[in-house]
Amino acid sequence: MHVDQTGQKAKGKEYVEAVWKNASQYLNYYLSLSNDRFLQSQNDCIRQIMIMQSTCDVAGMVSPQLEQKYQKQLNNLYTLYHGRGGRMPEDSRGDFPKGFRARVQGAFSGAVQRQDRAREG
Repeated sequence: MHVDQTGQKAKGKEYVEAVWKNASQYLNYYLSLSNDRFLQSQNDCIRQIMIMQSTCDVAGMVSPQLEQKYQKQLNNLYTLYHGRGGRMPEDSRGDFPKGFRARVQGAFSGAVQRQDRAREG
């Protein structure tokens, strides 16, 4: 059985773009908040940053150019986040808390599944 690689990449790119758009809109919203509300929303910002980083990784599978574009945008948004006083959570070893990356990857998978259901419905 022959699998249409081009069609799969096109569909993959569509999903990646939808997840990226959603996460970047949320992150931009959090970055626009007043200082107190922004500081209260740091966990939400981190979640969107991690989703966007995972999306960059996946984008590389469908388009190296898209991955580079997204990585540049993410770097710019992270610079804004950091400039507002945002920090990444770390445990005593200087790494992300246990299970954090797995939760972000789960969120990415869930977003793709929701996109599929929306198309079917």
